[in-house]
Amino acid sequence: MNPPYSNPDDPELSALLREAHPAPVLPPRFQEGVWQRLQRAERAAESASPRGWLDNFVRRVLRPAYATAGLAAVMLAGTWFGIRAGDGQAYRTERTRYVAAVSPFERTAP
Repeated sequence: MNPPYSNPDDPELSALLREAHPAPVLPPRFQEGVWQRLQRAERAAESASPRGWLDNFVRRVLRPAYATAGLAAVMLAGTWFGIRAGDGQAYRTERTRYVAAVSPFERTAP
């Protein structure tokens, strides 16, 4: 049974309690690992939010390598569409000229 009175300032009692519950030896770089896990958890929470995925996407896309590749892709696509539009316009112009040259009765727009 418990004694009716125990003194918490008793040095013998404190030493006995310290022996009963020794401090565990932590692995090397334990505190750094804890902080890394906290940062990963924060990033996971940010990406789980509705706006977090957009922020994460923009952050990745605006990296210099991705931005350069994206700019090159947009420029290539614009060039391709411009060439296709120009080809269509040239085809229509040449067709009109051919029809005017072959058929003297065909009126062409000035």
